Amino acid sequence: MSIDTSPPEGRIMYGIIASFAEFERETIVENTNAGLEEARVRGRTSKSPKGLFSKDMDNAKMASLLYKDENPVDKIVGMIGIKRKAILYSCLRYKKVMI
Repeated sequence: MSIDTSPPEGRIMYGIIASFAEFERETIVENTNAGLEEARVRGRTSKSPKGLFSKDMDNAKMASLLYKDENPVDKIVGMIGIKRKAILYSCLRYKKVMI
């Protein structure tokens, strides 16, 4: 949609649309902050959990040993049974292995 802003009608229409957009944005911010505050009151936070899941802790130890023995990443993924390389890299970072 194109608005011709040269006549006064176009400028006022542009201003009205901009006002609605600003109102919508401020409403979203207010609702988000209210929801976060309500969650804090209930004892919930929006932070992600630190560390790995328990099943990945064992994989992290095995992955770090295999990686230090200079096994290729594809082979380590297959040996441990990890489905994605990203999980392997998370395990290695958890064990503070230089990748």
